[in-house]
Amino acid sequence: MKQSNADMGQLVEVVRLVGSDFAVLTGIDSQSYPALCIGGVGIFSTAASVVPRQMVDLYNAFVDGRQDEARELHMILQELNRFLEYDPGYVAPCKEALALLGLPAGPVRKPLPELSDAEREGIRQALSGWTCSNGAQSEASSPEGLSARRHAWPGPWYPRIVGACRRWCR
Repeated sequence: MKQSNADMGQLVEVVRLVGSDFAVLTGIDSQSYPALCIGGVGIFSTAASVVPRQMVDLYNAFVDGRQDEARELHMILQELNRFLEYDPGYVAPCKEALALLGLPAGPVRKPLPELSDAEREGIRQALSGWTCSNGAQSEASSPEGLSARRHAWPGPWYPRIVGACRRWCR
């Protein structure tokens, strides 16, 4: 069951009411780690389209019992997540983030609005220091180099996502 209400209390209540009868997944990236902590089993993620390896690393750290690592990854990802939870939608910020990582996804089509310069700059700062899988630095990278907290993008994530999906959908 997908629960995409921004109210974390509602997510907790859904998990409480359905118990183990349903697999509950959040649809809000900033709720990924908290959802796992209260019994959710995963996420329908926009961030995974932009930073798939990091989302898989967060999930694996959680299921492997490495809570401090999972929490730290979640906080790092939150720098980007706050832009992907955008009203009127996630399309414009997602396309901007992909373009900054060297993966242009084309223009935002009407009726969706373009991002403001301030929003673009915020996404650029959130992605500062990320690299692509070929080792090239993203256009968002800072001149100071890569942060030790961040991992290369995207890495060999697909088989791990498939395995995670199989566990979620039992």
